[in-house]
Amino acid sequence: MNGQKLPVPPLALKSLYFPSQVTLNPAEHYDAGIPIRAVEGGLQGIIPAWLIMSIGDLVEVFWGNDSAAIWSKELLNADELDKDVAFSIAKGQVHEGDATPVFYRVTRKNQTPEDSTPFQTLLVKLSRPGEYDDDPGEDGHSDLKFTLSHKEVDENLPPEGVTMRIVPYRNLTRYDRILARWGSQQRVHVVTPEQAQDPIKNPIEVVFSRALIDAAGDGDRVAVAYQPIDRCGNYPDERAPWSATHHVLVDLGGNRLDAPQVLVNGQPTDRVDLDTLGDDDVIVRVYTPTKDFAVYDEVLLTWTGTPAQGSQIIVGPLSMRVEFVPFHLDFTIPNAAVKAIAKGAASVGYVRRRSDESDRRSKNASVTVIGDISQLVAPTVVEATGGTLPSETKWATVQIPWYPGRNSSHLINLIWSAQKPGGDKVYYEDPRTVGDVADNQPVLRSVSNAEIQRFNGLNVTVYYVVTDSETGLLSVRESLPFRMQVGVALPTFKRPEVEGTGANDVLDPENVPPTGAVLVAPHLDTRDKDRVNYRWRGSASGGSTNGHVDLIPATAGRPVRITVDKKYVTANLNGTVVADYNIQRAGETLGHSHELTLRIGTALEDLLPPFLVAPAEDPIDVLAYPEGITVRIEFLEALSGDRARLVEVNPPAGSPQFPLVEFNSNKRVNTVLSPAFLAARHGQTIQLRWNLNRNNAQFGKSPILPLNVLKIADEDARLPSPKIPQAPDDKVLNLNSFDGNAQVTVLPWTGISTENIVQLKISGKDNNNSDQTLPILTNHKITATEVSSGIKETLTREQLLTLKHDTEFNVSLEVLPGTTNNLAPIAFPTLTLNLLKNPLVTLEGFETGIVGEKPVGTVMDFPSMTVTVVAARVAIGANGSSYAPPITEKFLYISPGATLRFTLKQPAKSIRFGIADGSRIPSPYKCYDENLQLIKAGSTPSYGEQKQVWVDITETPNRKIKFIDITDGGGDSYLDNFSIVH
Repeated sequence: MNGQKLPVPPLALKSLYFPSQVTLNPAEHYDAGIPIRAVEGGLQGIIPAWLIMSIGDLVEVFWGNDSAAIWSKELLNADELDKDVAFSIAKGQVHEGDATPVFYRVTRKNQTPEDSTPFQTLLVKLSRPGEYDDDPGEDGHSDLKFTLSHKEVDENLPPEGVTMRIVPYRNLTRYDRILARWGSQQRVHVVTPEQAQDPIKNPIEVVFSRALIDAAGDGDRVAVAYQPIDRCGNYPDERAPWSATHHVLVDLGGNRLDAPQVLVNGQPTDRVDLDTLGDDDVIVRVYTPTKDFAVYDEVLLTWTGTPAQGSQIIVGPLSMRVEFVPFHLDFTIPNAAVKAIAKGAASVGYVRRRSDESDRRSKNASVTVIGDISQLVAPTVVEATGGTLPSETKWATVQIPWYPGRNSSHLINLIWSAQKPGGDKVYYEDPRTVGDVADNQPVLRSVSNAEIQRFNGLNVTVYYVVTDSETGLLSVRESLPFRMQVGVALPTFKRPEVEGTGANDVLDPENVPPTGAVLVAPHLDTRDKDRVNYRWRGSASGGSTNGHVDLIPATAGRPVRITVDKKYVTANLNGTVVADYNIQRAGETLGHSHELTLRIGTALEDLLPPFLVAPAEDPIDVLAYPEGITVRIEFLEALSGDRARLVEVNPPAGSPQFPLVEFNSNKRVNTVLSPAFLAARHGQTIQLRWNLNRNNAQFGKSPILPLNVLKIADEDARLPSPKIPQAPDDKVLNLNSFDGNAQVTVLPWTGISTENIVQLKISGKDNNNSDQTLPILTNHKITATEVSSGIKETLTREQLLTLKHDTEFNVSLEVLPGTTNNLAPIAFPTLTLNLLKNPLVTLEGFETGIVGEKPVGTVMDFPSMTVTVVAARVAIGANGSSYAPPITEKFLYISPGATLRFTLKQPAKSIRFGIADGSRIPSPYKCYDENLQLIKAGSTPSYGEQKQVWVDITETPNRKIKFIDITDGGGDSYLDNFSIVH
């Protein structure tokens, strides 16, 4: 041995990475991109385990500069060795633009620091294409506009097709992907640098070729729209991810079959509202008229859904055989496949297949899907019964549920994440493609005991992220979380204390002895050879330290007093220190302490409590302040950069924090308490104070301001009453005055929020005069759409028909502002209506007519109708009682071959009339709607041995009769005694 030191081997530092980073195309000078979703809740990063990891190694992450670390950690425990190190960068520290250099540094004790190489440059994009929608109530994103070169398309369309020209949108950048859709077909255009720099001189145009338009199919309303996705995978505002839709009449084929009908709750529609749909499936109906279909034809229907982001979700082709003509076929589109395209659209069409003939295509129907986008269903861990996974489990089986549109190429990243009591993160991921897994079956992943042990004692969040780049466009969706406890939760010890600390946890350096501050770990259940690890984390550079104390019999079982060098106090002057500790026994962590946050500096003068800004006054009448009330914080001694946060003492569980806001030039911070906030606390006393934040740490807190929030009285006249638009006078609902279903609406109320739980019901008498209740909404949570637009629910005709005719019924609404405050529901003003449902019948016997012949062109006016002589000889007769009861006194006589047109003054659901013919020859008739569209045609019944019969023209669903043409069948006929049901 020559006494020389052996060379220290390099640590082989691999580049750090961020699980949510994206690969850029083209990459230019960037290593990766950071999208908006990556920084929500903090930017999660991973440092790969380095070659030789030792206790005492210091690892630091550098972001945007190479001198001041943005995050650091010292390895203190053996269970941290030879494992990746997870870290998180606060959202506020990640800014738009280039982040460079990005790297990490490892420093071993008494060794030269080593940096990861190469340094990385990341593109951070925190703005959405088009920004936020300025008019979320309208169809489509208000900033995403375009024009089309053609408003209609026919057989004369040239091969180059139709051009979409994009109007420049906010945050337009190079290499944005423009996803343009024409019906079921899609085109992608990549924005060039020249177009991004000067989109006026270099317009952004997407061409839909004739071949693409032909593939999309004909239709009366083919939907055309687009959405931009930037190179980091940011989509437009989630409330409006697509432009407004243009509808184009397309008739290239000229012989396409009629488009199918999309039905929701039995009603045809071109807008599927998910709130109305509920858990029902969508029905697509194909009519099979005799002229186009024959028995044994096969119909193949395809539903092509385009979601807010990601690959199309295709249902079909679904096959059904024609068994009757004329009739219809009903195809079922599963509810899950429809909900999966919320804020998207669908195009649906079919093909008729017949033996020995070419397939014949239909026109396409287009529908938009309205409603909130649902997250992917949470995974489950099979072995975590009751939400607890035993730490000794050999393998944990994670089930990732099937989701609509899943395919074998989707990348599913299974993630386990937990935070230790000391703030360190534990992270596990398993990114793999779906592979060969059958539809409607879950993807299974196994997690080994070695990984499970890393999470022992922690509360773990399990979720998965689906990445879909099948179309060349990046789509990333995150599932809802599954939360479980792994093993037995680690105990949490009391926080440490620092001797000499004043009120409000303020440590004045002047009161700290020259030898340093005394940090006390108060936990008493300790033994000989236990190790107490402590951390002193300052807000200033050079203000942090850590270490450990190994206990001996003399120090076990009593508070542990630790000296912290004074320089670690003074370095943090006018800043903060966060101190905590953990205890290890035989290398195993027993538990972690709560954190102590100290403010370093002189004690502040007493802060004043917050106060109400006029016109608000205590007690607070919630309904008197539809815009909310303002609470003001005032601190005349505020320094530049000081910030304040209003704090509610003991808020309801799950309540978000108020924002941290910098003082304005008047040394004030104003915070608005929204009507929803106040309504959720009505009838209660709330306590408010504020925290002073200086140098990114809490620096003081104010006394409390108590406020009394008055209870919202039941049926307060300032609350909206439910309405039924079909009863515009708010008095009578007459079922004969409208077709189809009714609606119940409630305008948005003061304090409405997505935390509101509502009960909406109808109370009345059934047909047996017994009490009847019809629930409309039960334990319904208000949606974001309803917050802005109010409640709109369907009240079916079938429900209304169960109520007794000519009786009163009540429409009542109760609202529970929230579920966490043990509040009673608020009763809104009740709507009381009288129900009329028996049909309105009008009788017409022509008694007001003038007896005599009527030449062609004569128009006779009667109380319920006009009668026009269309052809041949017609007369009004004086007495036809010989053919009673169908024909009585005055009647209409029509000669052989004569035609009369009856125009009803009020459209009818069904009609009955009498007819007599001495020759017993039936007469043909035709019925039309208000647009002179044929509803039905037929002939009067056979006379048999009689010379007079009754004719019944029965109701046609959803259509009413306005005109009837009756032509004598060959012998002269008498007409009389019309009964018209409206």
